[in-house]
Amino acid sequence: MSLAPARIVRAPNGSGLAVEWRPRDDGGPARIEISAARLRAACPCAPCKESRGAGRANFSGEAHLDRVALVGRYGLSCAWSDGHATGIFEWEALDEIARG
Repeated sequence: MSLAPARIVRAPNGSGLAVEWRPRDDGGPARIEISAARLRAACPCAPCKESRGAGRANFSGEAHLDRVALVGRYGLSCAWSDGHATGIFEWEALDEIARG
């Protein structure tokens, strides 16, 4: 499966993200929505993965999306209100996070 976004929308208040996919052949949804809290908790950067692996939360309090940026043709980078800005969410990972 090769996912590609047609449109990415950050909620105006930074509370979440919506991705509309280009036509898919896997039967998955055409649009996904992910809350900022869920997305931040799933950050794929090494320090966040390490924290989750040790049973610790990788952030405390609320985090809102300040901005998002495309990373090549394969993913999305997020900058957060808590100052965190590392980790690249690949398209397939975003789809998995949204599907829970």
